[in-house]
Amino acid sequence: MSNLSVVVPAYNEENIQETMSQLDSLDEFSFVSETYLVDDCSTKENREAITDYLENNETRIKTVTMLENSNKVGAIEEAVRHTNSDYALVMDADLRIDELKNVEYAVNELEENSYDALSFKVWPDYEDSTLVGSIIDRLHDLDYASKRNVEQATSNVFSMNGGALYRTDVLEESLDRHSGIFSGEDSELASILNFELDCEVAYSDEISFETETPSTSLEHLEQKKRWEEGASRTFSEHRDEYFSEMLSFSPVGKSLMYKGAKSAFPYALTASLSAAALTDNPDLAIGILGASYVGDLGHTLGHGFYSQRNNQLKDENAIKFSPLKPLQHGVEFLYSNFSSLNELPRNLVKK
Repeated sequence: MSNLSVVVPAYNEENIQETMSQLDSLDEFSFVSETYLVDDCSTKENREAITDYLENNETRIKTVTMLENSNKVGAIEEAVRHTNSDYALVMDADLRIDELKNVEYAVNELEENSYDALSFKVWPDYEDSTLVGSIIDRLHDLDYASKRNVEQATSNVFSMNGGALYRTDVLEESLDRHSGIFSGEDSELASILNFELDCEVAYSDEISFETETPSTSLEHLEQKKRWEEGASRTFSEHRDEYFSEMLSFSPVGKSLMYKGAKSAFPYALTASLSAAALTDNPDLAIGILGASYVGDLGHTLGHGFYSQRNNQLKDENAIKFSPLKPLQHGVEFLYSNFSSLNELPRNLVKK
């Protein structure tokens, strides 16, 4: 079996010592040749926590400290530049691998099928006991499951998530072509792999990652805004390739059409709200609002029941929160398209 490097970029990670402990746990596997933790110019307190762990534990972790923040992409590139392994597992510092032994199965799957990269399952850790946090966890659970359903149905990966396995040479070339912009870095990486390098990229269930979700509504909205900005920028940079894929009805094209159809719901919601604000006869707006809500809810329930049946939800009760998804999508769309909620049409506020 070929050897593997594990690369973890970290920026002001609150539980950095827990991350380092997980990396040390990978040492028991002979195929893991090296682990890199790249501190992307974190605070002094964060760097001290890293130093404290290194001084008080037997560890083989190699640490790299960036002199200035490189927006994650540069941090990954710096570590990969020093690796000598055939494969690289890149994962965000807040991810936790459910079963460490499954890493070996994932490497075998990549080798046996001659894949260039594998994307894995990500779901919320459900560790936030607050009301808002627990609701956000379940909404994220539905989101992650929906994305996996589409990737499995279309055999296409349109975002590498926070954890993925790569052939090291492919990852190096992808990073060389990357813009280095943090917003949407995962979807840009997937587009480079799919379009520019024509790689074989697949989704795998071999590894499951738990991730921390935003603990407040504002943090959640900021995260979604960053993702949407990145996705929009990636689409504009590869517009011709995207349209070509859609016209050919390829796996990539089918997933793009699905994403476009899904985006129609918050667009319709915003249009109906604007119409209600700007007209004295809001009946049509109310009709559009109701139709978009029902359509979005039906979409969410369809994915939810499918995910529940196929054990794709971390908490099967997450489906009970489906009625909140259309409202979530509408608020996210409004937040992403206005610099602040105070910029909404004045008439809407008055009404």
